[in-house]
Amino acid sequence: PYIAGTAALILASEPKLSVEKLRERLMQSADKIDSLNGKVESGGRINAAKALGN
Repeated sequence: PYIAGTAALILASEPKLSVEKLRERLMQSADKIDSLNGKVESGGRINAAKALGN
């Protein structure tokens, strides 16, 4: 639910953003956490503020 909510916030502010760019933004905005490496694709947790550019 957190990823979907963050994606919705991004798309609300940038409705023409492509799926590829949205995914890239979500992946790059993750805060890396060693204990999540190998457990989740990003190796971290979502940072909504960073994803939104705040």
